[in-house]
Amino acid sequence: PAPAQLVLLPTGAGDAKPVTNDAIAHGLSWFTSDGAHIVFDGFEPGRQPRLYLQALSGGTPTPITPEGVTGIPSPDGTLVAFRGKIYAANGGAPRPIPGIEPGDRIVGWASGSGGLFVVRRLDSGDYQMFLLDAAGRRTLAHQLERVPGSTLGQWFAVTPDGSAYAWTYSVAQSDLFRVTGQK
Repeated sequence: PAPAQLVLLPTGAGDAKPVTNDAIAHGLSWFTSDGAHIVFDGFEPGRQPRLYLQALSGGTPTPITPEGVTGIPSPDGTLVAFRGKIYAANGGAPRPIPGIEPGDRIVGWASGSGGLFVVRRLDSGDYQMFLLDAAGRRTLAHQLERVPGSTLGQWFAVTPDGSAYAWTYSVAQSDLFRVTGQK
């Protein structure tokens, strides 16, 4: 039923298990490190998007960010990194992320350190991924060469240890024909 709900699908035999049953339009979702919850972005009719915490056992989702704040949740779902600031899921004023620079795109949390992975586009069109630790120090994690003629897409994921990543990109291709002799 509209709006679409979140459902757990088995990887083998078994039935799908509904997780949500509400009026929220659901977007991206992440499992928390305890495996008992998900954090998802969504919005209620007439409201701005925000992040919610939902127990996989069911119940009502709990908003964990103010309206208009989505971003990347920490593995335990207690913090959210969004537009250069850290928001606590239990409320309070957001705090700036030390060492974040204009042009940095937050793509994930680093395991154990409270650090973040950020991606930055270079003038060459390539990208660099940095580990930004809790004190604001930057360490180059990966040099990312773009596919010629492509642009970085919407989705970018990095493992918590930074050893692997996946990204989408788009390429526009076309053919140009020259027609002569037409009147």
